[in-house]
Amino acid sequence: MRPQGLFVTPHALDRFHERIDPGVSDASVYALIAGLGRRLPDYVTFRPTDPEALIYRGEWLGKVFTVWAMRGEGEWPAAITVIPGDDQLRRWLSWTREDWKPCKHGRQLRYLQKWGFSPEDCAQIIRQPLSCVLRRWEDSLGNTRWDSTVTTLGEGRPYLGNRLAVHL
Repeated sequence: MRPQGLFVTPHALDRFHERIDPGVSDASVYALIAGLGRRLPDYVTFRPTDPEALIYRGEWLGKVFTVWAMRGEGEWPAAITVIPGDDQLRRWLSWTREDWKPCKHGRQLRYLQKWGFSPEDCAQIIRQPLSCVLRRWEDSLGNTRWDSTVTTLGEGRPYLGNRLAVHL
């Protein structure tokens, strides 16, 4: 089952106050960021050098911001930081008009599967046709080469797809 909210870390709360609006109450920030997790993420990171993260775009009183959410300790993703603007997100979205690429879309699909997103949700998030996602759905469930460096090393097994990764 996919997450129905975001857990707001103290760091994300501090970054929201520092970068977006210092005068807003903590409860309002919790409600705003947690509410972002009730919808589909705008993007999913895919590079092996990036931590696996769900990226959400939000807006508060006319100010646009980006929230990075990663695997936390509980059932919901943890919003780890808030970044002002959405420049990086818009740049990433401009790259999505391409055909299926295992190194990119495969990683995104595998991470979304770990969170319990449906094939329909995955197709919408990674902006690929549902038929493309369904063709790769079963293969992705068991394909560890699509794991990111961070997740693979965090699980205690070496990541073989990146020569620059530290192998344990």
